[in-house]
Amino acid sequence: MLIKFKVGNYLSFKDEVEFSLEAASIKEYAENNVFEPEHVRIRLLKSAAVFGANAAGKSNLIKAFELMKDMVLNSAKGLQVNEMIAVENFKLNTSTAKRPSTFEIEFINDNRVYQYAFQLDKHRIWREHLIEIRKTKNATLFHRLYNQITVSDFFTEGKGLEDKTRINALFLSVIAQFNGNIASRILGWFQKVVFLSDLNTKTSFNHSINLLSDEKRKKQLLKILEIANLGFEDIVIKKFKLREDQLSEMPDDIKKLILSSTHGTPGKILTIHKKYDQNNKVVGHEEFSFSDEESLGTQKYFSLSGYILDALTQGGVLVIDELDAKLHPLLSTLIVQFFNSTSDNISNAQLIFSTNNTNLLSDKIFRRDQVYFVEKDELGSSKLMNLLGKGVRNDASFEKDYLNGDYNAVPFSKKDRPQLGLFEEDEGSLFH
Repeated sequence: MLIKFKVGNYLSFKDEVEFSLEAASIKEYAENNVFEPEHVRIRLLKSAAVFGANAAGKSNLIKAFELMKDMVLNSAKGLQVNEMIAVENFKLNTSTAKRPSTFEIEFINDNRVYQYAFQLDKHRIWREHLIEIRKTKNATLFHRLYNQITVSDFFTEGKGLEDKTRINALFLSVIAQFNGNIASRILGWFQKVVFLSDLNTKTSFNHSINLLSDEKRKKQLLKILEIANLGFEDIVIKKFKLREDQLSEMPDDIKKLILSSTHGTPGKILTIHKKYDQNNKVVGHEEFSFSDEESLGTQKYFSLSGYILDALTQGGVLVIDELDAKLHPLLSTLIVQFFNSTSDNISNAQLIFSTNNTNLLSDKIFRRDQVYFVEKDELGSSKLMNLLGKGVRNDASFEKDYLNGDYNAVPFSKKDRPQLGLFEEDEGSLFH
């Protein structure tokens, strides 16, 4: 379970910002939108939305979290000795050019609270530490400053691995590679953080398709689809056998391999719709091609549904960039309601998403600590703050005030729309 995430000197974030899912001491939706993990005295939010103008930095916040996951899972095994790290610092100020990017996360795993952080640039890890946060005195499991790694006596799984850690690899990842118990479990936590966007739609679509082969999972998946009223009552994979003459131009050994493998029975994804007669009585069913005859919104919702099901039934953190893209506003709201629910979200999964759908800016859906805004200052640096931090009252009209520019984080206010001036005689450049 995620408590908070911090990032600084990365992409559009010059200064460190904090994204927190720790619930504030306010009363709004305390029963549905907030939960208390077992054995840990803390209250956490089930969901949070990130709003902001285009190019304000919403996606950069998600990229930062995703980069942290990738480094934890892959730096020890994926990077070569002299390979550069795929990190970009803030480029619009000379003071950040030679400073490292910073990443910090606080989370709950195995009923323990951990703080893990590192600083890095393209060439090396500058700092790294893992701390277990306890009720009395915190325990530092290890601390790193460049090549100097200090491992606590009680963190025995890290002993003897200091010299096996490359300058561009995280020590935590190295310990996990050598099957350290705590480190491996922490990597398991990061693996359960799922990032979705329109850039990896194929991956999420294939995941949803794979769930259809399990009858129990398919039944659950169909509930998520049915409640969205997409117009079909079933989704199936119709397989057909490849014939040898269809592979005539392939070498015999490759042809034999294809015909003998599961790839020899490709499938077509079909949705099943009711068919009616002239008296509007059901007379049968009609098959629609999912990719050709269903809307892009339906395809997007289906692609998301598999990972939504995983989160709701197994827990974890689901992060979606531009949740509202291609989706009807009510479908976006529906997905949020799945997570802000005591009956649907029994595993206390957490949903984080960026959006431009102002219909979600409602005190009927969110608490003030669940709504974040990203905005750029005049120097091109992204700032992050939630409604509560902005001092917004619980009886405010969130959507109206946001569109009017009261919270900033918009390209321009609704009441002060800029004019193009295309037909003025003295046309100046937009960039002057």
